[in-house]
Amino acid sequence: MQQDEANKSTFFISNATYIGGGETHVRFNNKNHTYIIFDKTIREDGWPTFSAGIVVFKSGHKQAQLECTNDASIGERAYKILIREQFMKIEDSLK
Repeated sequence: MQQDEANKSTFFISNATYIGGGETHVRFNNKNHTYIIFDKTIREDGWPTFSAGIVVFKSGHKQAQLECTNDASIGERAYKILIREQFMKIEDSLK
């Protein structure tokens, strides 16, 4: 099995568009942990604000949120190889 095929079975992508921006999530699980990688652009005071990072949940409870220190972005290839799922806000995704 190629790596791309293996990723399709365990990694999911979702996105939402906002006025002046949007948000993308890549979600995957490892045992009782869920990881959500995020890439978000919103407009604040007329200017775009970028944020990216990862949120870690254990047994449905948020354990950590780590922010990227660079202009990280979920790449175009992820949209082609990952399974699409319905977008949910991170705080609502495990309810």
